[in-house]
Amino acid sequence: MIEIDAALRLKKRALAAVAELDGIVNDIRGHCSEDDFEIIRRGVGLSVGRIVTDVLEPVLLQHPEIDDLK
Repeated sequence: MIEIDAALRLKKRALAAVAELDGIVNDIRGHCSEDDFEIIRRGVGLSVGRIVTDVLEPVLLQHPEIDDLK
């Protein structure tokens, strides 16, 4: 079981990582070819998906009280 303070820190950092990855897509849009943009966008999407499913979801299952989407 992940301790609650560790879970809160993990959630904060995971959400910050998702925001940072999203920023990559926003920064590159319009500054590269459409093909390159799609490759990068897909990589970012896959990365975000892994963070959500492999990091956030397990923590939120253990600590549903910190899930502010429910």
